[in-house]
Amino acid sequence: MAEHDCSNCCYEGKEVNEKPCNTCVNNDNWSPAEAEERSCANCANKVVLLGSEPCGSCGGPGRPSAWVPAEPKRIIGETDPLGTDAHAPGAKLDAGKVLAGVLADFSLALLAVAEVGTHGAEKYSRGGWQSVPDGETRYKDADWRHLLKGRHEDKDPDSGLLHDAHRAWNVLAALELRLRREKGE
Repeated sequence: MAEHDCSNCCYEGKEVNEKPCNTCVNNDNWSPAEAEERSCANCANKVVLLGSEPCGSCGGPGRPSAWVPAEPKRIIGETDPLGTDAHAPGAKLDAGKVLAGVLADFSLALLAVAEVGTHGAEKYSRGGWQSVPDGETRYKDADWRHLLKGRHEDKDPDSGLLHDAHRAWNVLAALELRLRREKGE
């Protein structure tokens, strides 16, 4: 389990979900620090948990502080972000994984891109874009055409859809082809 400190008193070494120190419990001050590591950006002498004091070299109680928190380290790998044991009920080993659900924040834009994809599938063939020779370059060129035309009109006259949606589709198509090429597919 990951350790974390009380962000109020810096009591060290408590396991995640473990009870806090008596001082904080008695005063209703328990506020768990985040279970994410940081190190001192000045000396990188010690990895400390958020909410805890810096290393002795950079500051601490009664010392002038030169403490500069480093950027948080992303926890990568198969761990539960709350520190739950992998085999315990409720564990989900998704710490550090891509939050694919953030795409839902773009539901209107993605729907507009899907409309462009639908128009292309009806005009040509579904999935046929993947076989276009020199597709990366040609979809980048199409992006540029929609960028330039979009400066003078909002919608593509052929499809009736926004030039910006066409641009997004073309950028995604070029990116997909590039990633596949780099992956060796």
